[in-house]
Formats: sequence, structure tokens, C-alpha cells
Amino acid sequence: MNRNLLWIVSVFLLLELVSIIKVGAAIGALNAIFWLIADVFLGIWLVKNSFRALIGNLALNPLSFSKSKNSLFVFAGLLFAFPGFITDIIALTLALYALLFKRDIKANHTNMDDIFSESKDHYTRGRTIEGTAVHEDKNDR
Repeated sequence: MNRNLLWIVSVFLLLELVSIIKVGAAIGALNAIFWLIADVFLGIWLVKNSFRALIGNLALNPLSFSKSKNSLFVFAGLLFAFPGFITDIIALTLALYALLFKRDIKANHTNMDDIFSESKDHYTRGRTIEGTAVHEDKNDR
């Protein structure tokens, strides 16, 4: 199994290298280098922003990871961050699919108070001691 995976990764990296050389020959070496550097920054930006939104969605609905378009954007950003033109095509396809066909899961709850209302009711019915707490520090005297 590990040997097959090693061959697949090696062939993929070789194809990426060949594609970088061919595209660099077609559009110019400096343009290809600029494209790859800009691509890495785009991928990092996409991962950062999409991951932040994905965590926000997971806080509201923990089962929404596979149904969220932000999870596709995170994966597309990771592919964009990997230098190469084949991964860029795959990442662009994923990002366009997420933009055009996927919809975010709308949470059934309007805010966090609705989510935890049952647990709040449970804990407020317990024994509560009314009073005021005073903190005296020995250094304040």
C-alpha cells in the first residue's frame, strides 16, 4: 500500500514539474514564477478566510462539515497553495463548484442563546445562594 502511494505521489510530482516547465516555456519563465507565487498567496488567503468561516459554521451546526461550501474552499485553498498548474486546475474546479452549486447550511437556531437554552434552564433550577462576594486583598490595606 505504501509503495503504491509513493509511486502515485512521485508520478504526480513529475507531472506537476513537467506542467510547470511547459507552461513556463509557453508564457515565459518570469510570468510562470509570478503566477506560482501569486497562487501560493491566494491559497493561503483562501484557507485562512474559509477556515475561519468553517469553524464558525461548525460552532452552530457540528454536522455541517461535509455539506458546507467552506470545506470545499479550504481544500481548494490547500491545492492553490501547493505550487503547480495541475493542482491549480483542480482547485479552480473545486472553488467554482462551491461558488455555483453548493449552498451553506443555515442553522436552525438564530443565536447561541437558543442552542443552550435547555441547559440554562436546567442549571438555573438548582440551589442558588443569594448574596454578594467581596474580595479583600492583603496588599490593599
